[in-house]
Amino acid sequence: YGKADLLQMALLASYGAHLTSENEMNKLIEMITLTPAQLVNIEDYGISNGNWADFVILDTDDPRLVLSEQPTTRQTWRHGQQVCRVNQSIDWNVELHGVIDSV
Repeated sequence: YGKADLLQMALLASYGAHLTSENEMNKLIEMITLTPAQLVNIEDYGISNGNWADFVILDTDDPRLVLSEQPTTRQTWRHGQQVCRVNQSIDWNVELHGVIDSV
């Protein structure tokens, strides 16, 4: 179902369960990061000296909006090496009253 995108799944869960407060959104982020790490017994999880450098960088100005913005530009790093980068942009050409304008 969907794109196997954990951010998208968290957003859908927020809609379905009416989780919209900042505290609830933080809990949803925890549910797709910390909770799975705990379930599979990953030791030394989190950002700390000596831990694995596995992380995802999202293109956003405000981390509180990451679920609503669903940033499509991302970098994935594993053991300190970049393994994936996704850059996506959308260009619209809109015709209003016979005038074409780029948005």
